[in-house]
Amino acid sequence: MRALDPATTLDLCDRGMSKSPLERALLVIEAAGADPNGRDEAGSPADWPLGAVNKALLEQRGSIFGGQLELLANCPGCGSICQSEIDCWQLAAVSGASAEERTLKVGRKRVAFRVPTIGDVMTAARSGRPAGEALAQRLIADNSVMLDERLLSALADGVARADPLSSIEIALRCPECGDQWVEPLHVVDVLWTELKARSDRLVMEVARLASAFGWTERDVLSMSGLRRQRYLDLLPS
Repeated sequence: MRALDPATTLDLCDRGMSKSPLERALLVIEAAGADPNGRDEAGSPADWPLGAVNKALLEQRGSIFGGQLELLANCPGCGSICQSEIDCWQLAAVSGASAEERTLKVGRKRVAFRVPTIGDVMTAARSGRPAGEALAQRLIADNSVMLDERLLSALADGVARADPLSSIEIALRCPECGDQWVEPLHVVDVLWTELKARSDRLVMEVARLASAFGWTERDVLSMSGLRRQRYLDLLPS
């Protein structure tokens, strides 16, 4: 996995400004050169299981901003702001899923399915059909199987068991009223917010140093963060 240097971070945020969260996830993974199997080369991230995508994003978040991630959420019971913390590295260590076919039992039937990829989710969203049905149709091997509520529920459970990181939920408890609930963790949204904040800070640093010393963007971004800060400290606040 490649580190995201300042220039890459700026380019990444520019490219992802108008993109959807799933498209941003692909951009981050491609920029980092991540591989769910630890090889130097891998297939397109659009073809990875969703859990492999979240794993790569968690690892990237850990390598850039550190493993400890603080989460804030409003208690649904009393409205208090609740704080929680997760370890990105520990969460990323959860076993992922391969793209191999699996089976689940629905009543007396056994139905073959596979876990979803980003490509599946994006295609289903563009289908014009209810997203859950369109996605299920792509995951189930036998197109003649009727997509009723029972099957859709069983498929969701089967995917969650086969690929635990495909959908991450954090159990929370309010210290004020004791209410307990589960909050979804959208890793790409968290990471993108942090990358955007870093990108905005870099733009401000470039603007100040370029204005003060006549340097180009390339000159400024080629410096280490420590070196940039030393020059920034020389300027009036």
